[in-house]
Amino acid sequence: MAVAVVNVFEATIAAGVLDLSPGTGIYHVETEGGAAADDLASVIGMAHPHVYELRIKTPGHYWTILHNPAGGIRLMYGTSFVTGNPDDKIVLRASEGGTYVFEFIERKVIPAT
Repeated sequence: MAVAVVNVFEATIAAGVLDLSPGTGIYHVETEGGAAADDLASVIGMAHPHVYELRIKTPGHYWTILHNPAGGIRLMYGTSFVTGNPDDKIVLRASEGGTYVFEFIERKVIPAT
């Protein structure tokens, strides 16, 4: 039986850009300078047809993924998405034309007590 190996990386948003050139896998993403909030406007280093998963590295350090086709990011419905839960998972794939499309966003919903 084959065992799947998943690469896990840490990455930091720098001037609105996230570099995913280390390879496909799961990325624990930190805000620039450890700020409480940051904007993700562009993604570089992805390769077609790979899939990448982004997660919050530090609870309380959230980032907004901007719908920015010029920066290579196309979001469903053309609206930005604010991460707000340490369990948020954002999966994206590199398209053949170099645009990075967010495939889905998974948000853990905690029921009210």
